[in-house]
Amino acid sequence: MKEIEYMKFLEDTVKELSRELKATTDCLAALSIRRTREMDSLMLRIDDAVHQSKCTLAKVKEKLP
Repeated sequence: MKEIEYMKFLEDTVKELSRELKATTDCLAALSIRRTREMDSLMLRIDDAVHQSKCTLAKVKEKLP
């Protein structure tokens, strides 16, 4: 009888750990997607800033003797 109870305990524990692992994996996937979007947004802002700097530099060069 104790063997059956122990096996049931192990089975329940494995199921619980499996659910927790899936939840953790889902969270990591969501975080990865969010980070990718944040990085894409950041890269766009950097590209825009570089473009603006180039425009400003061109205007300055026009004014130089």
